[in-house]
Amino acid sequence: MKRILTIILSIFMCASSMSMLIGCAPKDGKDGKDGTVVTIGENGNWYLDGIDSGVPATTVGKDGEDGIDGIDGIDGIDGEDGTKITIGENGNWYLDGVDSGISALNYGNAPRTIYK
Repeated sequence: MKRILTIILSIFMCASSMSMLIGCAPKDGKDGKDGTVVTIGENGNWYLDGIDSGVPATTVGKDGEDGIDGIDGIDGIDGEDGTKITIGENGNWYLDGVDSGISALNYGNAPRTIYK
């Protein structure tokens, strides 16, 4: 029983303390002074509150020295052969020996198919 009373009293005291803290919350203060307005002028300098600082907004440094060359890498594996394109006796394009049905001859405005 004594323990239950202690718990109830503790809860009551915490609740009272919280209500006092909430009731005493600080009010907002006055707004502060505006900060410095920083811009870049047409001459490329930094401007602070509209006044030219004389300092360029961009600087370009000197190039550094070239480093030493690295070692050569190992050769890669051979790739697959590409499509073999030829012109057959009939004047058509052949792709890997297969007639495409498209004439390799230029007939002006004749329709052509472009393979990618």
